[in-house]
Amino acid sequence: RLTPGTSGYFLKTQGAAANPVWASTNNGLTLLSTTAVSGADSGDITLTAGKTYKIIMKLVASNNAVTVNATLNGDTGTNYWLVGTSSAGAASYILSAAISNSMAFTWILNITPFQADTTQVMVTSDALYLNSSTGNLTSFTTGLNYNGSAAVTILKVLVSAGTITGTIWTYEYSGA
Repeated sequence: RLTPGTSGYFLKTQGAAANPVWASTNNGLTLLSTTAVSGADSGDITLTAGKTYKIIMKLVASNNAVTVNATLNGDTGTNYWLVGTSSAGAASYILSAAISNSMAFTWILNITPFQADTTQVMVTSDALYLNSSTGNLTSFTTGLNYNGSAAVTILKVLVSAGTITGTIWTYEYSGA
């Protein structure tokens, strides 16, 4: 007889002649924090050096010509570069995106350390914009590397020329 399961779990089959079990649906992700954003920046989102993260952001701009930027460790120097290039200097942010009034903006970041000293990480990002006035949908994917002078422990979202509202969810990959 199968015992009652945990809320949010699903019934997982285990093959021929094996009893089913209750299993988690988290796909290896653990929610660490939910950050409500309302203003010119997100505040510091704390990361643990050497861990792998998925950051999901759903944001809306307050006015036209808002630019949203994200940094690691507060670093706005040119220590970010596109994956496949060999030197820093290509960018000052993980991603810099212009969003306009009432445009919904979803941004997913994967932050993965690739050096034992944790001062270097690879960041892949997927962004999706929905312009509420035109109905146009825009998406893009980028990858870049970050080579800082200290272990990566802070993610921060910054805004110029306006404010944003929304939510940022920080997940850690299990076993990372």
